Amino acid sequence: MKRLAAPMVGGVASAMLLTRIVTAAIYVICRWQTQVKQVGFQGKIQNGDHST
Repeated sequence: MKRLAAPMVGGVASAMLLTRIVTAAIYVICRWQTQVKQVGFQGKIQNGDHST
């Protein structure tokens, strides 16, 4: 049983760490994309371009 336990614990730990990193990265990218769209839209209104 000992030979099986170490890789399983390592796999669970690395999966948890990777999931946290990937989830955080996706959140940051989505948040950044939303902010860029909002600033771009507000900039067009302030410049007098109401085509969108």
